[in-house]
Amino acid sequence: MNEQLGNALLGSSLTATRNSDLTRNRVVAFVLWRVPLILVALGVIVPDFVGWLWPPGFLWIGAGCTANAIRCGRTHCAIMGPLFLALGLVSLARALGVIGVGWNTLGVAALTCVALSYLPEFMGRKYLRRDTACEASGSEGC
Repeated sequence: MNEQLGNALLGSSLTATRNSDLTRNRVVAFVLWRVPLILVALGVIVPDFVGWLWPPGFLWIGAGCTANAIRCGRTHCAIMGPLFLALGLVSLARALGVIGVGWNTLGVAALTCVALSYLPEFMGRKYLRRDTACEASGSEGC
């Protein structure tokens, strides 16, 4: 049972790329990225709750990106997964009063990292691995 769950989340093959990209499934994409993004946005809108909303939001997004990076090799996710996980831990430390970095600084760092992480995709490197089946078919967008 655990092997089936692992294959469903991480993909059955390390060479799978475009077809195993979790962003292609609207429901999964909503759960993995939109719901936690709503938490992060609510933290911006209601700053009194930022300490309660950003740590789980960033950790949730980071877990989704990391799973997608492992599953399909999506470049943006490979970059942002670990960064969002780190941002989630830093925001948790901030919420607990362990560190004194400002919430605005964390927000700017998050936005900057997201913008920079898409640069490789804009330059034509959407996936870290090549999908040989896709390339052999001659399809656009491999």
